[in-house]
Amino acid sequence: MEEADCITTWCDISLRQRFMIRIFSSEDDFQRAEQAAHLLKVPVEICEGKPLVESGFFLWSHSARLELGFESEGALASADLNEVDARIKSGKKSHLSRSIGIDKHGGLKVLDAMAGFGLDAMVMMGLGCEVQLVERSQVMHVLLRDALDRFSSTQSSSAAGVECGDVVKFIKNLTGPPKYDVIYLDPMFALRKKNALPNRRAQLLVRLVDSSVSEQSLVQLIKLSQRKASMRVVLKRRRTDPVALKPDWQIRARTVRFDVYRGLGEV
Repeated sequence: MEEADCITTWCDISLRQRFMIRIFSSEDDFQRAEQAAHLLKVPVEICEGKPLVESGFFLWSHSARLELGFESEGALASADLNEVDARIKSGKKSHLSRSIGIDKHGGLKVLDAMAGFGLDAMVMMGLGCEVQLVERSQVMHVLLRDALDRFSSTQSSSAAGVECGDVVKFIKNLTGPPKYDVIYLDPMFALRKKNALPNRRAQLLVRLVDSSVSEQSLVQLIKLSQRKASMRVVLKRRRTDPVALKPDWQIRARTVRFDVYRGLGEV
């Protein structure tokens, strides 16, 4: 592709952050890259080996998947469907399943309002839930759609829908009888100063998207979600994080916990 043919487009992916994203592809995965490029309105650059990028984030379509990378750092990130499959096979007694209510109820309608890479959503789908996903970052939305396409090609379930937009606006616009049994909130964990780094997905996500969420905003979001959920609202947090709003009950795992709030189901 000649330099004159490259169009520089800036993608607004958070309230306070703007940058240029580049998309690279091998010849065999060009169609996958082209779909992402259409959504982000940027050109595709053919690259058979790992792209050499001096500045910023990039997407690389290769080996039948779309991955996120940053500059010359070696490791890339995408949803690992082997991890999802292993969690589905662990059954309905996992901490996530119990927090959502999958262990007691079948066919739950769930709104995953902060979908990220979509791993938890795909686990819920694999365990019989009907899941609507919302993700505000345009770049993460593209990665999420790719992960869901890969997931639906190997599973009998697929997402009820995936939307790029603001979670508060999406929930406020829900009218009439409650459309969801459960609203699942998974705000991004801020990086902490310690020797052990989080996994690659978390490292890139916290740098890609504005992660500043005040406790007051979180409390307001929980209360708004309670009014729109018929059964419960589930907030995923680090095990040691402070309690934003006193939950009705908690389910604690080794490194995370799920604060559960009863839904009010207001019309």
